Amino acid sequence: MKKILFILFASLVVCNLFAQESDSISEFSKQFPQINLNDSSGSLIVELNDEVVVEMIKVPGGSFPVGYKKGYPNEMPVHKVTLDDFFIGKFEITQKVWFEVMGNNPAHFKDSTDGAVEMVTYFDVLDFIDELNKKTGMQFRLPTEAEWEYAANGGERGKRTRYAGSYKIDEVAWYERNSGNRTHPVGQKLPNELGVFDMSGNVYEWTEDWFKRYKSKDLLNPQGPEKGKTKVIRGGCWHDDREGCRVQCRVEMSPDDRNGCLGFRLALSQVK
Repeated sequence: MKKILFILFASLVVCNLFAQESDSISEFSKQFPQINLNDSSGSLIVELNDEVVVEMIKVPGGSFPVGYKKGYPNEMPVHKVTLDDFFIGKFEITQKVWFEVMGNNPAHFKDSTDGAVEMVTYFDVLDFIDELNKKTGMQFRLPTEAEWEYAANGGERGKRTRYAGSYKIDEVAWYERNSGNRTHPVGQKLPNELGVFDMSGNVYEWTEDWFKRYKSKDLLNPQGPEKGKTKVIRGGCWHDDREGCRVQCRVEMSPDDRNGCLGFRLALSQVK
C-alpha cells in the first residue's frame, strides 16, 4: 500500500511540474509571439519575417573533458568543464539573417543568401547581436569557447568524434579539399548528434572568450579572462586542412580582424 501511495504521489509531482512547464511555455509565447519554443524537440525558432528565421537547438548541460592531449600546445592540458543548459544556433548566421537585421551584406561570397555571412569583425557581431536583441526582446550572445566545444562534440552524450559529428571530415565539413575555395550555403553537410550543422569547416566562428592557455583545473561555466588582445575562433573554415577543422583546434584572432573565413553562430541562455 505504501508503495502504491508513493507512486501516486510521485505521479502527481511529475504532473504538477509538467503543468508548470507548460504554463511557463504558454506565458513565454504570449510575451514573445514571434518566437516558437518547443521543449519536446529542444528547438527555438525566432521569426524575423515570413521567410527569415533564427533556429536554436537546446543543449542539455553536463560535464566533459576540454582539450586534446595529443594536440597543439594551446589545446593542453585536458581538464573537466561543467556547463548549464543553453541554446546554440542550428546554423551559422547567414547573409539573409544578417541583412534582415542590419540592412546590409558584408560578405565576400554573395552567390547565395543562405551562405554563412563572413567579413565580420567581433565588434561587428556585437552590433548585430545588439540589434537582434532589440528586435526580438531576447538576450542572444556569442557562445563561450567551452559552450562551443561542448556543442560541437554533441553534448554530454556525444561520441567526441574528431570533427563535429563524424570521424570522416567530408561528411560534415567544407574544407580545403572539397570547398572549391569558397563558403557554401549552411546545412548542406550532415549535422552532429545535436542536429547542429557546420561546426567543422565552412567559416570560422567567433566565440566570446579572450584567448588564454588552459590550466589543469576543473571549471564551472567558464567565461574566459576579463580582457586580452585576441579572441578565440573555432571550427576551421573552407580553406583549412583536416587539422584545422578538428573540434578541439583553437585559433586566436584580433577582434577587429575581418576576412572571408570569419563568421559566427549565436548562443542563448535558458529562456524560462
